[in-house]
Amino acid sequence: MPGTRAKAGIEFNRWMRDVAEGFPDATCLSMTDFVESRADIHPDNHFHRLVYYRVFEHINGTAP
Repeated sequence: MPGTRAKAGIEFNRWMRDVAEGFPDATCLSMTDFVESRADIHPDNHFHRLVYYRVFEHINGTAP
C-alpha cells in the first residue's frame, strides 16, 4: 500500500464520506480492500484494471 497519500485525495475522501452519510443507501468503499499486492498500485496513484474489476464484482454481488 502506498505509504503517503496526496492531501487533496485525503480531503476528497473525507468529503465523500461526509456526503454519503446523508444517503442511507450509499456505501463508501476503500480501494485498498481490493488491492492484493503492491503490483496492483500504479505509481501515479491509479490501480491496475483488476482492482477496478474486483470493485465491480463486489458491487455486482451486493447490489439489490
